[in-house]
Amino acid sequence: MGIDFGLKTFLTLSDGTQIQAPRYYLQTLKELQKLQKQHSKKKKSSKNRENMNI
Repeated sequence: MGIDFGLKTFLTLSDGTQIQAPRYYLQTLKELQKLQKQHSKKKKSSKNRENMNI
């Protein structure tokens, strides 16, 4: 069995099976945008802003 790591496809196996790269950033983009918007609305130097976990 041969495995090839590539740029266009994450993995290509010797039998021709192609496995795409996981796209963690795109999967969590909506959640990240929501959290950043909430964070930007907090008053600067406040405890609520400091406690935000982004």
